[in-house]
Amino acid sequence: MHYLLPGDLAIHNTTQGLSDKRWAGMLANHGAVAAGENLEAAVCAIEDLEARPDGKL
Repeated sequence: MHYLLPGDLAIHNTTQGLSDKRWAGMLANHGAVAAGENLEAAVCAIEDLEARPDGKL
């Protein structure tokens, strides 16, 4: 995958198919990113990601 600038619509197009499977993940050279129905849900997704030794949800 090529580099995408922050706010690039291609980020949405690239990741939209993952939302039914995962709520958080790691971006290479950036760190964790999460989504949720609200801020609390997104924070919980990040905490769950950080708690896993393999870094996968």
